[in-house]
Amino acid sequence: QKIAEKMLEVPNTVKMEKADGSIEVLYKDGFATEREAQAKKAELVKAGFPELRVGKMINGENDLLNKEKLVNKFTISLGTFATNVPNEQVDKILSIHDVQSIETFNPDVTTFTVGNFDTEAEAKDRMMELAKQGFKPELIQYKDGKIKAIDLNKVFNPKELLEFKNELTLPSTMTTDQIVFRVQLGAYRNKISESIFKGVNTLAFPYPGGITKYVTGSFLTYKQAFIHKNTMVGMGFSDAFVVAYKDGKRIKITDLIDPDEFNAIEQTINPQLAAIQKSKVAENTLPGYKNTTEEQSKPTMGLNYRVQIGAFKDMEVQSKMKNIKDVEVEFYGDYNRFLSGNFASFAQANEYKKFIQSQGFPNAFVVLYNNGERMAAPGENPNAIEENNGENTGEYSMDKLMILIQVGLHRGELPEDVAKRFSALPDITKQPMPHGVTRYMTGNFKNPSEAVAYKEELIKMGFDNPFLVAYYDNERIDMKKAIEIYQLAK
Repeated sequence: QKIAEKMLEVPNTVKMEKADGSIEVLYKDGFATEREAQAKKAELVKAGFPELRVGKMINGENDLLNKEKLVNKFTISLGTFATNVPNEQVDKILSIHDVQSIETFNPDVTTFTVGNFDTEAEAKDRMMELAKQGFKPELIQYKDGKIKAIDLNKVFNPKELLEFKNELTLPSTMTTDQIVFRVQLGAYRNKISESIFKGVNTLAFPYPGGITKYVTGSFLTYKQAFIHKNTMVGMGFSDAFVVAYKDGKRIKITDLIDPDEFNAIEQTINPQLAAIQKSKVAENTLPGYKNTTEEQSKPTMGLNYRVQIGAFKDMEVQSKMKNIKDVEVEFYGDYNRFLSGNFASFAQANEYKKFIQSQGFPNAFVVLYNNGERMAAPGENPNAIEENNGENTGEYSMDKLMILIQVGLHRGELPEDVAKRFSALPDITKQPMPHGVTRYMTGNFKNPSEAVAYKEELIKMGFDNPFLVAYYDNERIDMKKAIEIYQLAK
């Protein structure tokens, strides 16, 4: 209370009472950048107010910057990243149970840290441990609004320093004493506003292609993580799911937990929010489709193409899948969605789809998953399931529906580099438009999810901002209508 009263003596300050009854004193004037705020803070600290901290106003509330909680403390940096954090590095970082992130003046740059120490010497053992796990740890201190690297001579004696530097040069295999369960909130093509994550401690990892993955929590048991996942779903993160890490690798939940325990946790805690359950139902070889581990390209960047065999209420249908390898089933309410394959490109998955169709599943189609999340067309619910043997109402004809991907608008002759890129596509549809402009499109799909999968493939190929366009009976329609027609016509 006395500190708050003293701070109110600073010009342009205002007192705010928080929900927990505590008092917060804020500087009235906002700042366009953190750098400006830090400069003002330094000025006021010199004037005799050392307790000042910098935060961001989100939805009318002050959210303290993570690094402000480390003022005059020491912490260990695992690395600073702007974009394109390698998958292997992400898995290693998330295997550390107490990893945090702190901001820099550049909002697109993040430093991942471990520990909170009062002295340099206290960090010594943890730095050595991290070096043995394959990291290149650096001791830093946040002071006067800046992150400063600490001289290693202040941490280690000469003999210890030699040993530490030697560890940094040795090849290492990361081992951890425990499994770390976390909750992935989502992976988004554009960076999400911080207001969305108000009150949630998140780690954000930027991937190639503009995708950012958001992860929260650190738990020792699946049950704890599942409860947290349900809390996140209640906060609006409907696609949240549990992930697990150990020894620098992401591990399948089904490889860690007995299926009976897995089901019991989900059914006991919250059956209404039962998470996706995946279980292998076949391990047979493919007599009609050659697909070895070496020949199937490994998916990267969290994007992988799969083939949905079908969605059925009756589990007995799996007896017809005896020739299909690595079938997985996702349970959603009364429906069972069967999938197979795991490919790095749409072309590979599309070729595999033909084999699946030859096995008696003509409605099989390619779907795209991004870090475990199924991607869908705008306006389409990725988890909405309709049984494949449903009846057509007769109102619409599937033959008249076309979903294409627009890859460009050009007037006159195509530039050489664009023409070369278009020549790599299996098909191009041209549509004349007013003022001598031509719309260039590729693909021809009925299923919106399959069209989305191909669109992502085009982004990987270097096409800027491709998007879906739909036609019915040669008339342009919006995607919402196309999804409606597809659901009725199939």
